Amino acid sequence: MDLDTGKVVSTEMTQYGTMNKEVDWKDDFIVYANPSLWNKIYRLEKVKHLEFLPFRGCNDTLFLISAYMDGVKKLTFIPDVLYHYYLRSSSQIHNLGKKDIENLKKYFLVIKEHAKEIGKYEEYKEVLSTMVFLHLAISWTYMVSYDKDTNLGEIIKDVIKYLNENFPEWKNNKFFRISHCFPKGFKFIGIWGVHLLYKLRLPVIYVWTNRFLVDCLKVEVKW
Repeated sequence: MDLDTGKVVSTEMTQYGTMNKEVDWKDDFIVYANPSLWNKIYRLEKVKHLEFLPFRGCNDTLFLISAYMDGVKKLTFIPDVLYHYYLRSSSQIHNLGKKDIENLKKYFLVIKEHAKEIGKYEEYKEVLSTMVFLHLAISWTYMVSYDKDTNLGEIIKDVIKYLNENFPEWKNNKFFRISHCFPKGFKFIGIWGVHLLYKLRLPVIYVWTNRFLVDCLKVEVKW
């Protein structure tokens, strides 16, 4: 809920009704299920060894993907609204800069290294590269564009270089193919389009289109 307007922004985690879902690394469902910690209850024995990484932003996503890798095998959804999360314009997630991008890049590599250590990287790599692209190339690159001290062109160039060097699967990832995205609806068609723009090295078109939708048309775009 928006703290200033009282508008309900999203109730997305209630959309599944009552449902059990197995964690499947051949499916991108776990990438798009909201990773926030406040809308989940974990079994202690599954996550007590995990620690939050020492930087702000996206810790919930990195915590969740680590939980998946280390033993969480099933998600259970219920349709009840049990927690109200309030958004405010001054929230840190709306005030990102270059340092935040660099931290995110650094700690995605921590996740990659852990997957290699447990001998699961080949199994996990497409989901991991999907998650990296969604958060780094789509969400955070858009948000950092509001930082007046950040050179957006340099950020985009560095993001593409980072993806190519560390998560090369992003380019031909099956989860970004037309055959996968188009049947799943408008949101995924949009993600396919952003992915194509990155392959063409034209993601700045996505950033400014997204800003136009949000700033001028007041259309809430949730990736």
